[in-house]
Parts: sequence; C-alpha cells; structure tokens
Amino acid sequence: MTPHPRPTPDGAVLRARGLVKVHGSGRGQRRILDRVDLDVRPGELLAIVGRSGSGKSTLLQLLGGLDRADAGTVEVGGRWVAGPRDGRPSERELSALRREEIGFVFQFFHLLPELDGEANVLLPATLPGADGRAAAARGRALIDQLGLRDVAALRPHQLSGGEQQRFALARALVGDPSLVLADEPIGNLDVAAGDVVLDLLRGIADGGRAVVMVTHQAEATARADRVLRLEGGALVVDRTSARGDDGQVRATG
Repeated sequence: MTPHPRPTPDGAVLRARGLVKVHGSGRGQRRILDRVDLDVRPGELLAIVGRSGSGKSTLLQLLGGLDRADAGTVEVGGRWVAGPRDGRPSERELSALRREEIGFVFQFFHLLPELDGEANVLLPATLPGADGRAAAARGRALIDQLGLRDVAALRPHQLSGGEQQRFALARALVGDPSLVLADEPIGNLDVAAGDVVLDLLRGIADGGRAVVMVTHQAEATARADRVLRLEGGALVVDRTSARGDDGQVRATG
C-alpha cells in the first residue's frame, strides 16, 4: 500500500506551535505542557520519552485531537487540529480530520470484544464519510500483509497480545493516514511480539508516513530517527539514543 502524505508547504506532516496544557486550578494548578513546538516530516519515526506523569500521553492526545489544548496550534496535513480562534475546527471537522489523516495505536489495543479481528480492522470503513470500498480492500490487504489471515475470524480474547496489536495497527492504517500516533505500543507485549510491532512501525515510517511514538523502552527508541524527552513541560533533545543516516540526534522547533 502506498501512502499519500499531505505535508505542509515546508514539508512537515505534523506541526505544533506553543502548545500549553494546564491541569488543576488555584494552588494545585500545574502546566503539564509549556509552549511545546514540534515538527514531524514524512518518513520520520519520532520517539518521545519522559518520566511517568511527565505528559507524554497528554501530548499525543493533543496532537491527535483527542484532547483540547489550553493554548497553541496543531496542524496535520495542512489542516487544523487545534487552531487560532478563527481556525479552530468544529467537532464534526475534527472527527473527519482524525478519520482521514490520523491513525491511532493504543497501548491497550481498544479492539471491540464482540467483533472478530477482521471486523475490528474494517470498522473505520463503515464510518460516515469513509470511502468504504477502498478502505475495506486496504484493510483486508493489511491483514494479509501482517500475517493475520489465519486468525482473522477470532475475537480479541482468543488472540495473543502481539496479534491484537497487529490488528490494532492494521485498523490504524485503514484510512491511509499521513500521521500515525502510537502510545506505548509495546508496553504490554513480550520481547518477540514487541519486536514485530516495532518492525511494523519502522516500516510504516520508511513507507512515507510520519510516526510519533510515546515510549519508555530502549528497544523502541533504538528504532527511531529522533528521540525527544518531555521534561518540565518542554521537549528537549534526548542524547541517549537516536537513529539517523549520519548517526546524529536532530531537534526541530
């Protein structure tokens, strides 16, 4: 399957500027994110690390429009996820953008227990506004590509963790997104299953999509082109691990 990234004029699929997220109020108020800037380009696998509670998952949710920022902007494929007052998308527009541009991979898979593996993958093809026929064909091709055909008729409780995560990946790609967001994608997997998932994420990026992965595991950051650390509400370069043609860690924003 050939992806069709829709980058901004300067080449970024994802651009975030000045993201702020505040939790609590009064004396208990805390800035989880403090003016975060980020660019991610087609073909890039970015890993974001940080201590538990540092705001990694919160940042991912803001980038994907699952939560609202208190300030700042996010663009995906040149479309607003979080915009200025005159560019802020409606809930309907945001839902369409997530369906068309963003694929989500969650730590706990979020497969529907009453559906078999194939039906879970094809579910986005049934949503209003989706190109159902093309998405369904893409989903079945992904099931074959990921080696899941023999277990496609099984329900989630009958599948291994690695199989469930591969079905979740296939579902994330059904809409042919330009951006894939993965939250601790190997956090609940054994080493062998985790390696399969990491290979898949690496392949997704190498195929031309932008991939942002939140993780705390060294084997995951070793597959990334860049590693950034969320610390004190800000993104900083993490120099403990990175992958690139020149072997250097590179920061943006």
